[in-house]
Amino acid sequence: MKVLLILAVVVVAALADTGYIQPEFYPAVPREYSNSSDLRIVAGSNAARNQFPYQISLRVISGSSLFHICGGSILSQRWVLTAAHCTQYAANQFRVTAGILLQTDSGIANQQTVSVSYYVNHASYPGGSTVSANDISVIRLASLLTYGVNVQPIALPVAGAVPSGTAVVSGWGSLGPPTNSAPNNLQFVNLPILAKAQCASVIAQLSGSNNPFRSALNVCTTTRSSSSREAVCSGDSGGPLVVNSRLVGVVSWGYSPCGNPGFPSVYVDTAAYISWIQQNTNNLSNYTLTLTLANMKVLLVLATVVVAALADGYIQPELYPVVPRQYSNSTDLKIVSGSNAVRNQFPYQISLRVVSGNALFHICGGSILSQRWVLSAAHCTQYAASQLRVTAGILLQTDSGIANQQTVAVASFVNHAGYPGGNVVAANDISVIRLASLLTYGVNVQPIALPVAGAVPSGTSVVSGWGSLGPPTNASPNNLQFVNVPILAKDQCANVIRQLSGIINPFRSALNVCTTTRAASSIEAVCSGDSGGPLVVNSRVVGIVSWGYSPCGNAGFPSVYVDTAAYIAWILQNTNNLSN
Repeated sequence: MKVLLILAVVVVAALADTGYIQPEFYPAVPREYSNSSDLRIVAGSNAARNQFPYQISLRVISGSSLFHICGGSILSQRWVLTAAHCTQYAANQFRVTAGILLQTDSGIANQQTVSVSYYVNHASYPGGSTVSANDISVIRLASLLTYGVNVQPIALPVAGAVPSGTAVVSGWGSLGPPTNSAPNNLQFVNLPILAKAQCASVIAQLSGSNNPFRSALNVCTTTRSSSSREAVCSGDSGGPLVVNSRLVGVVSWGYSPCGNPGFPSVYVDTAAYISWIQQNTNNLSNYTLTLTLANMKVLLVLATVVVAALADGYIQPELYPVVPRQYSNSTDLKIVSGSNAVRNQFPYQISLRVVSGNALFHICGGSILSQRWVLSAAHCTQYAASQLRVTAGILLQTDSGIANQQTVAVASFVNHAGYPGGNVVAANDISVIRLASLLTYGVNVQPIALPVAGAVPSGTSVVSGWGSLGPPTNASPNNLQFVNVPILAKDQCANVIRQLSGIINPFRSALNVCTTTRAASSIEAVCSGDSGGPLVVNSRVVGIVSWGYSPCGNAGFPSVYVDTAAYIAWILQNTNNLSN
């Protein structure tokens, strides 16, 4: 039997000469702040800069200083998720710091510290520092976060999903005995998820039958072996437990002292609170968007086809109409009105390539769903699986020898039975690609989360790809491009497309989603070669690039995507629940 421990840090009134004292809530064991770079989350490792862009430091004001008390996760530009026991101060005493690696960071590009407008704790949490279920809180920021390579949201899991496998947890919490000091560098550790029944049994043995663990509301991790001591500790509270880029848990409580071999760490099971989170954040909304119209243009499927005659370079005609465009490796070219991505900014983005002789040529984009599975557009799969390769971990099409860069063969692919085949502009333009060997995850290769089934995307999205830059050159960039574009409401998009293309058109409100340009005069759009690539909102792949209007980049014209949320059951069925 051990003593239960809530894992937050409390800033005491007397800050002493040595720094600030952070007693554990229960029992109160003071521990001194340390900025030593060789300290760890209990048996963890130093994180690298930008490795966990969704991690925030929840801080409290004391005089003219700010002190870390808890972790948290960015859900959107406006909302942060943390533990209810972290919110024992008035909202105006809190600050949220995003974009940092070190607690002592200052002046880092895109580092942000914002005020808290208010927070909402679960009504069933008893308050204070109680070890209890429902230990969850959403924090509304007074101003919007600015996304960048070091500040990004993390996706929520599907409601009711049961996490399994290996998870990663991060935080600036105590390193455990003997020093109990807190690190300057963000720490992380990979931990096995413990099955709920097993966790309940372990906790019953440790704490008796009258204990705070609730199988329906909590999830556990354990140490990696019976003799190792990986664990979360005080100061990690509220922080993220992540599996496959989904926030499956919120650090809640554990046993004191931290790091007992075989002892569980306990988290709020985020999947049990999806409705509560959405209800109390207005579906994570920041604001609403509007629409502009323009003249009719020709429909265009956005893949790149490699023709039989490759000439001196390789020719990439648009599928419809067929306008050849020459490959270019100039680094100053853009996705239509987009920007150059930076290395590791989009670790879920892949390049789908076709074999021609002893060379590989980019034809489409795609998204990593797991080590075995990639999501793309059905019209991208007009070759035999044996002719396709998936390249992950790159920024430039000309990258070679980049750490963790991988090119793997395709074992098979499954296209939706409702897609007519070929390069037809149609609904159901979705494909799952099974890789012949497993991808190796790293800072440049990571999966992207799927949305909740039936969720309707809104707000600002980001789309990325190596597709055509549009008129006048129609050249393709070497550097991965991205652009932030507003989601267009489905009824508005249907109305625009009806005006552009008539009543008989391929847009289906239940199966597609649209983006539009940022202004009536701007030309942000996807183009040929971007097909199959990811449209992302709040770290979820809400769309698959499917089709648009030619020429690319007409002001106010929509780009059209497969609505991923309409196909969750199909994806899970055809990937055996994304299993490896």
